Amino acid sequence: MSWNVEFALKEDQTHILSLAQRSILYQKSSDSPSLPDEKLQSEVRRSLPELLQQTSVEALVVRKQGLLLAYLILETESYCERTGAKQSLILDLAVEPKYWGTEIVKRLVSAAAKHSSSCGNRQMSAVVGAHNKRTYMQALHLGFHLHSLTLQVECDSEGLLKQDECSLPISLYQESREGKKDSPLGLPGTWRELRSWRVHHRQVES
Repeated sequence: MSWNVEFALKEDQTHILSLAQRSILYQKSSDSPSLPDEKLQSEVRRSLPELLQQTSVEALVVRKQGLLLAYLILETESYCERTGAKQSLILDLAVEPKYWGTEIVKRLVSAAAKHSSSCGNRQMSAVVGAHNKRTYMQALHLGFHLHSLTLQVECDSEGLLKQDECSLPISLYQESREGKKDSPLGLPGTWRELRSWRVHHRQVES
């Protein structure tokens, strides 16, 4: 099936907002502290329209017979925190559940990369939650590589909470570190390492 990617029209905002409110609930980690569902969706309703009005933000969409199936929101005036280089940043991406596992994500990301290049950006970044292994592996398969790790810790009035006192999820790094040799961080950082990582874990499981 052919998936055509287009720039979103003004009238697409309602459909993007609807999908975003459902998508935010799929992204929650079951063992991580989070706002109640209604609060999360309320924040999406507040912030997304403002975001889409920014001149440096573009929304790409995929439609089928007039129905919006997926979107990608791209910031084209972002800057790498480590190098200061101008880049594009994928702010959000969502697909209707019925179409998970199709090539929609690949098409959207490829179109976003082409648009990034047309804006003079040689790099495009994305942020993935540590609990979201499926998206992380898919990103590596598409050609992304691990550039940096964002660390998080819980705090209270006494300062830092010890690991056994906090409710943050076990990170992808911690879960995959044991037995992994290809990367000093213990998790695959490129698609080639991902292939080795998969082979290794199949052998361990068998």
